[in-house]
Amino acid sequence: ISFEMKFLKDTPMKNVGIIFRAKDLENYFMLEIFQVAGLINYIYVKPHIRSQGAWEFVQETFVGNFDLLQFQKIKLRVDNVTVHFYISGSKVFEWYLPTHLDINHIEAGVQGTSEETTSRGIIPRIDFRNRYGMIGFRAYPGQGAEIKDLNKKSTRHSFENKF
Repeated sequence: ISFEMKFLKDTPMKNVGIIFRAKDLENYFMLEIFQVAGLINYIYVKPHIRSQGAWEFVQETFVGNFDLLQFQKIKLRVDNVTVHFYISGSKVFEWYLPTHLDINHIEAGVQGTSEETTSRGIIPRIDFRNRYGMIGFRAYPGQGAEIKDLNKKSTRHSFENKF
């Protein structure tokens, strides 16, 4: 997907999430884009996995200095199981989608049943990793961005069938 985006200047927090590979509202991947309070133009991304209604986060990464109070071109390209994230034409982040979740790192919600876990506490696989394609955006109260010129391009891939 590609679009132009800018944070809402009157919101106290400069955050927005790009949802992709969504199976439903309980199962998807998300890349959160945010600016740290007090650090103008310091942009970070934080990958999220929502599985069975629970969250697992990946460490945030500083991706550069961009003025996201002005419209910037954003692109999220998912090739098979690799996510490529661009701001203003520059590739700033790459994420290889995980195959499994560690239930010890999940924030809250359903954490699987004993039939779904192993002795190491791992949910065997993320079943929506390469099978679904719904997209969307997420912002909590006090967050948000203006999005315009949204384009979605679908390419046919031979997705990995190994889990």
